[in-house]
Amino acid sequence: TKFVLQVGKDHTILMLCVTVFLSYLPEAGQYSCIFVYLKLAMGFSNVMVAIFIAVVGILSVGAQIVLGPLMRTLGGKHTIMLGLLFEMLQLMWYGFGSQTWMMWAAGVLASVSSITYPAISAFVSMHSDADKQGLVQGMVTGMRGLCNGLGPAMFGVIFYLFHVDLNDDTPNLPLKPSFVDENNRTGTNTHLDIMPQLVPGPPFVFGALLVICALLVAAFIPESNTMSTGSLHHPSTSRRPSGLSLDVQYEADRVGSGRGKIGPLSPLVDNCNSAAL
Repeated sequence: TKFVLQVGKDHTILMLCVTVFLSYLPEAGQYSCIFVYLKLAMGFSNVMVAIFIAVVGILSVGAQIVLGPLMRTLGGKHTIMLGLLFEMLQLMWYGFGSQTWMMWAAGVLASVSSITYPAISAFVSMHSDADKQGLVQGMVTGMRGLCNGLGPAMFGVIFYLFHVDLNDDTPNLPLKPSFVDENNRTGTNTHLDIMPQLVPGPPFVFGALLVICALLVAAFIPESNTMSTGSLHHPSTSRRPSGLSLDVQYEADRVGSGRGKIGPLSPLVDNCNSAAL
């Protein structure tokens, strides 16, 4: 309850946490089953799954390297939205794809979408008060921890509702929902020879819909407002560990001294440049 109250104190933090929840929920579910899904649905061998993991990991490292230039070029908000866009595309491709090359293409998109959470962390670091960094980062990380528990459960329930069996003792190619044969008196499940599903991976498509909602929320995240766990501060008072702006400090010093000369609490630079600090 305390965590929820802290999240709701600031509109920007609330939107960021909602964005993290909607985007990382399908991502956590995807991590829990994607490699089993590739093996059973697309016929990937154990070696191919290992190669897939290595390639996607290397590409993800490359995406992290270009994150800095992206943040400087597009800005924090638009970099987050770019990562969400690629995440939505890769989930759609996993959900509707039925060929091996489609899975590889989806893996490339997934590696680019890995910039989403680092971009959110950088955005929080740049726009939150200096003495609130740990608290705000903890809120966002706590939301990811919640998704780590709910995401796999959500994917498992959706697979179950669509009668998709991800057990290793079932045929590999292609993955089909299990049906009970009316003429089969043993009560065991049998598989059809053709794939009756329009959507091979229903949880991935549902996850893509959640990411679309995350995109809509992220579109309304302000880029210039300073985040805090209490009332919003003017940008000139942001990132001050003492909680006082340079203007307030300078005015307090003038009142205390009774003169206009600069004292020990006065800023070292002009007030017009205080926002840059």
